[in-house]
Amino acid sequence: MKLSSKSTNVVSELASDDRLTLWLSIKPTFAGLITSGEKTVELRRTKPSASAGDIALIYASSPERSLVGAAVIACVLCLTPTELWPHVKDCAGVDRQQFDDYFEGASTAVGIWFEDVHVLQKPITLAKVRNKLPGFHPPQTYRYLTQRNIRSLGLSSCLNELTAF
Repeated sequence: MKLSSKSTNVVSELASDDRLTLWLSIKPTFAGLITSGEKTVELRRTKPSASAGDIALIYASSPERSLVGAAVIACVLCLTPTELWPHVKDCAGVDRQQFDDYFEGASTAVGIWFEDVHVLQKPITLAKVRNKLPGFHPPQTYRYLTQRNIRSLGLSSCLNELTAF
């Protein structure tokens, strides 16, 4: 996996099994569709360095502002919006108009497919995250977490369950 220089420092702090852990900020409606299994692909305008086997933490953005689940990334596909639509039309939780509106003006469209979604029995509020990680600000799109961040949030056992096989 080729990483930008910005990502290199973060990667050196990640889990020893070389899996990236990606914190994804997602609108609550779509986060709910992911945790219910109705939505299996997240759409983005920029491609993260994550790939199959890496972990995605699912954060429901405002007004919910809580970490609600985690999943194994099954696949990341980067195409033009026109090329991506046929692959995501039945699993992205949006209709064609919403898709076109989101990708208007974009030359790249990214689909991040999830498998083995794990719903947190008790969501972790942003206040609790900030208690464990002072100064933490949820990203508008995504960010990478270090193994130390994951341990601080008490997510190690949850993520170990996802990656056990």
